[in-house]
Amino acid sequence: MPYAWTQQLEPLELVSRNASARELLLRVASIAEDGGLEGFLAELARDDAIDAATFAAVEDVARNRPFLRALQDYVRATRVLH
Repeated sequence: MPYAWTQQLEPLELVSRNASARELLLRVASIAEDGGLEGFLAELARDDAIDAATFAAVEDVARNRPFLRALQDYVRATRVLH
């Protein structure tokens, strides 16, 4: 199977249709690829505007590299359609 995201179409489609979520998660994916995830999460944890539940949700997704890679693939593959 060429793309792992074919098993996760619904969540990928939901994220890809929400411009804010899509751009945020693509940035997080890029930060993770560049090795900056721990610094990003540490800075986010210090931000008083981010509550604990929001931080936990962002951290959970940020640490899910297979999902972030699938999102990157999905957005690239469907960019023309959206």
